[in-house]
Amino acid sequence: MAKELFGTDGIRGIPGTYPLDDATLYGVARALGKYLLKNNPKPRVLIGMDTRESGPHIAAQLAAGLADDGVEFLSAGVISTPGIACLVRRKKFSAGIVISASHNPYHDNGVKLFSHAGMKFLDAVEETLENPEERPANSPALSESVTKPMPKTSGGTSRASAAQRRHKKARHGNAGKARVEETESASADGL
Repeated sequence: MAKELFGTDGIRGIPGTYPLDDATLYGVARALGKYLLKNNPKPRVLIGMDTRESGPHIAAQLAAGLADDGVEFLSAGVISTPGIACLVRRKKFSAGIVISASHNPYHDNGVKLFSHAGMKFLDAVEETLENPEERPANSPALSESVTKPMPKTSGGTSRASAAQRRHKKARHGNAGKARVEETESASADGL
């Protein structure tokens, strides 16, 4: 099966359009969560980003997908790609996500996934994450993600809004503050 989303260095594109639309990002995070839960009953994922304007929104979509699968996520905030790879390995995270498009134009962005070893996931794992049988039943098919709106929660707010609140709390809230400080001190120690 040929990969549709993942290129040589993750998923790249223009935020808001396929493959960086809300539904696809959410679906990839749900598939990642499901994959991680197969080997670890309590996986943890570290999310970091560069300074591109679309980073926080993309992070919120990914965080929502992970949270809906019961996967703990932690925001490292603005951090380099090698910084995430190092922290994932050193702090024994199950996976890491970097939101960055490196040298691409400012309007682009991307999502890079790292395994627990701080290395890019193998192609076979990326293919698994794209496989419809591996995605949760309520996750849209890749071809549907362009046209289907983001599902609503019972409170009438979009999952994106709820995820943005959770992501912000993880970055700035009391419980998240200690975790972020731990990550920042680890980052300062080794980077």
